[in-house]
Amino acid sequence: MDAPDDKAFVLNDKRLHNLNELLIELKMMDDETYSRFVSSKHNYFADWVLHVLSQKDLAEGMRKSSSKKNLIELLESRKGRVDAIEIFKAPKKDVLVTEPAVNENGKEAAVHTTEAAVPEKKTEPQKADQKNLLQQEPPKKKGLFSTGHKEPVKKNIEQELEKIEQDEKQIKELIYKHFSRDMAKEFMYGMALGIIMGLILSRIILP
Repeated sequence: MDAPDDKAFVLNDKRLHNLNELLIELKMMDDETYSRFVSSKHNYFADWVLHVLSQKDLAEGMRKSSSKKNLIELLESRKGRVDAIEIFKAPKKDVLVTEPAVNENGKEAAVHTTEAAVPEKKTEPQKADQKNLLQQEPPKKKGLFSTGHKEPVKKNIEQELEKIEQDEKQIKELIYKHFSRDMAKEFMYGMALGIIMGLILSRIILP
């Protein structure tokens, strides 16, 4: 319960409207200030709680408090009870209780209690988008050995092989003129091996 502004408790330059605000100020209050409001002859805090907040039992308990510490403990205890009541009164979630099912033998099956849930709405993709995705062709790979470049590569390899054959003839003539027959024979074996390897590689590249 909050007091209206015209009936708020004036504490120095502050105006207190409820017990929570009073409790906060009491915790920060020094003993000298406390003695101006509470003594053996009067208790202005209790008077305000009785006449403005209309809480008679709490006001009587405040008058019986012998110190500021006891008064703070009393207000904290009262605040804890109020918080517990508010939690108890808080609205609870709606639950859906199903009636017990009966099996073939006539016995009741276990009761399942579940919270009522709102079904989620599933979003379906637009049909036009799905159609466009299906009609899209996969991107073509670009590279040296793709379909579009196969013929030029083949022609280049054939030209290179022709050059190798011409070079081979020239080398043979050179070898026969300047080297002995044994050296020429070994050199020819190496050349033949190189040509064979070149043909094998060309077959691998162009199946």
